[in-house]
Amino acid sequence: MRHFAVLFPILLPYPAIAQPGEEQRPRIVVNGAATIPSPPDRAVVSFSVHGEGATSDEAVRAMETKRDAIEKGLASVAVRPDIRAAPVAWIAWRSG
Repeated sequence: MRHFAVLFPILLPYPAIAQPGEEQRPRIVVNGAATIPSPPDRAVVSFSVHGEGATSDEAVRAMETKRDAIEKGLASVAVRPDIRAAPVAWIAWRSG
C-alpha cells in the first residue's frame, strides 16, 4: 500500500500531458468495398473407371470403352476441352 501511495502523486500529471494542445479538425472518412462477379475460366473434373471381364484383356477393353464415353461427354460440354489422362493404376483381384 505504501508503494501505491508513493506512485500515485507521480501518475497524476500524465493524463494532462496526453491531451492534445489543439482541437482536432472535423474530417470525413469514406470506406468502400465492391464485389465484381466473373464467370469461371477453369474447371477440373476427375473420374475413375472400373472394367470387368473374363480375362484381363476384356477388362481393359471394357475400362477403355467407359473412359472414352466419359471423355467424349466431357468434351461435348467444354468450349475448349483440354483432357489429360492421368497415370493408370492396375489393381487385380479375383472374385469367388
